[in-house]
Amino acid sequence: MNGNPITILLVEDDPFAKHMLAHILESTGYVVFTAAHGVDGLKLFYQDPQIDLIVSDMNMPEMNGQEMIQEIRQRESDIPIIVLTSNREIKTAIETIYSGADDYLLKDENIQETFLHSIRKVWDRHCLEKEKQQLMVDLERKNRELERLSFLDGLTEIANRRYFDMVIRQEWRR
Repeated sequence: MNGNPITILLVEDDPFAKHMLAHILESTGYVVFTAAHGVDGLKLFYQDPQIDLIVSDMNMPEMNGQEMIQEIRQRESDIPIIVLTSNREIKTAIETIYSGADDYLLKDENIQETFLHSIRKVWDRHCLEKEKQQLMVDLERKNRELERLSFLDGLTEIANRRYFDMVIRQEWRR
C-alpha cells in the first residue's frame, strides 16, 4: 500500500513448516515474524501494529487458528488472514472462512506455488478494499460540498432561490 515491505505474522507449530514458509516469504521480500501457536501469535499481533497480514496454521496447541481468528475479528480488525492446514474437510474450510479467514490453503505438495499467490491475492483485495473505503469517504465529503454549493449564489455566496424554496417548504410543513 505505501511502498514498504509487507510484514507478515506466521503462526505455525511445526518447526519444519515454519522454517520453510518463513524462508519462502523472506526470500520474496516480506518481513516475517513467527509464533508457535495462537496465544503467541495474538501477543505478537497486539504488540506490533506494523503487522500487515497473518498466515496461521489451523491445528496448534494452546489456541488453534480458528480461535485466534475469532479473537482478532471480535476486535473488528480488518487485517487479512490466511489459514494453512492439512485438513481436507470442506466443512472445516467453510467454518474457517465464516470465522473471518480471507483464504484457506491446504498444506500439500503444491504449497510453494499456491502460498505466494494466495498472499498476493489476499493483499491486493485488502488494498482495494482500503482504497474503496477512502474513495467512499471522499465521495461523501464531495457530495456534502456540492449540496452546500447548490444552495449558494456563486458570486455573493448568499443563499439562493433553491435554498429559499427548500426552507419555505420546511417552514410551511412546520
